[in-house]
Amino acid sequence: MAREQDTLIQQLAVLMSSGMSLVASLATMRTELKSPRWKARMANIQEDVESGHTFTSAVVRAKLIPPPLIPLVRIGEESGQLAQHLALISRACEKEQLLQGKIQSALLYPLLIIGVMITVAASTTAFILPRLATLFSQLNIPLPFLTRVMINVGVFIRQQNSVLIGIVIVGGAALMMAWRRSEALRHAFQEVGFALPGVGTFFRSTELTRFSFLLGTLLSVGVPVLDAVHALSDATPFKRYKQFYIYLEEAIEEGNSFDASFQHYPHINAVLPFSVRQMIAAGEQSGNLSDALFAVHRRYEEQGERLSKNIPTLLEPALLVLVWLGVVVVALAVILPLYRLTGSLQ
Repeated sequence: MAREQDTLIQQLAVLMSSGMSLVASLATMRTELKSPRWKARMANIQEDVESGHTFTSAVVRAKLIPPPLIPLVRIGEESGQLAQHLALISRACEKEQLLQGKIQSALLYPLLIIGVMITVAASTTAFILPRLATLFSQLNIPLPFLTRVMINVGVFIRQQNSVLIGIVIVGGAALMMAWRRSEALRHAFQEVGFALPGVGTFFRSTELTRFSFLLGTLLSVGVPVLDAVHALSDATPFKRYKQFYIYLEEAIEEGNSFDASFQHYPHINAVLPFSVRQMIAAGEQSGNLSDALFAVHRRYEEQGERLSKNIPTLLEPALLVLVWLGVVVVALAVILPLYRLTGSLQ
């Protein structure tokens, strides 16, 4: 849905840039859209605009523009530069999709490895150990505790596979529902990610890319500082950064500069590196804050690109240890009875 939304914003910007009026652009898009949902939304926007409502209020009701970018629509509409601002919004949406894609692709590899390991361990426990258990019982060999546990698990998997599949499906659905509804669960996962070597750096780089581009873009077109900072708290998915942006908005509203606000935040080193704070402070003093933010954006966008490719390499030691532990457990369950058999034969 996000990609389709970005495409609509981009098409609307192109039509208006070609000289078409807003109403004519909306009417043209309505005739070309195939999705009933978006066709209805564009019809609602067109009707609102034709009845005298502002385009800003119309897109808010239709949920065409992400909430953090609404100030861009309002400023563009008031200044007569709506087409240019829609192009900026399209670019911001594209940047956000790229960031989300990097996070998902970086986390896909370790999740895949863990899934394969669980599948192999379950298959070994269900099909190999029970057969060995028959042999061991015929030889009258007392089984170690670990072997008995894994054999019992394997027997349960084979005899109750339909029940187990149901448990997995229900558990997976419950976990997905809890993930969507429980902010505490998502925030706990985030904090684990921030604590992991490599992953934490990647998360910070991703958020700094979002922070610098969005804030720099909003300030460069004349969005008030408080509105721009408020947009940051709406845009970030990370709780620690949302708390920081809320604090930053309150501090600036009290008359503090960015630099002074940074100095009084107790966890500033966890959210903004010292070099970034220095660049923002220098840009603020020189009156080129948006340029400084774009420089930060370029730096961390490149860093995020490198880290997204290196995350699998950074996680390989931890994944190898995890796989090794799984192999050791299964191997001990098989080898210990054989060791006892060898001892009894001697």
